[in-house]
Amino acid sequence: PNSSIVDFIEKSDDYTLENLKLFMHSYEDVSILASPVSPEYAEYVSDEHVKKIIELLKQEYKYIIVDNPNSFDEVTLSALDASDILLLI
Repeated sequence: PNSSIVDFIEKSDDYTLENLKLFMHSYEDVSILASPVSPEYAEYVSDEHVKKIIELLKQEYKYIIVDNPNSFDEVTLSALDASDILLLI
């Protein structure tokens, strides 16, 4: 993908669903907000960012799948808190 969640956080002045969609990629019936390109960019994503983004996505999407790392840091816990159903694999 040409853009990721980090690009949305850095370049978007207004956190709206319309702005978020500019950084998402669609493939048939699936829209994707890509993860950071490399691990060092993950530091730019905070738990508040994840919380706000999930709330924006809930406005339009019935299902939101979050692929978290296998650790329970603040960002992961924020995504889990915003979830209605959890499936741990």
